[in-house]
Amino acid sequence: MKTLVPFLLKHPLREYQHVGLDWLVKFYENKFNCILADETGL
Repeated sequence: MKTLVPFLLKHPLREYQHVGLDWLVKFYENKFNCILADETGL
């Protein structure tokens, strides 16, 4: 399932960003806590 991107974003998401957004929305909808972190230095 692809989550609709908020209209306020001015640039399209990259594929990996959309995967992260989908993951966050899935957890939010199921009322689970989650943390999405990124490796520093990328």
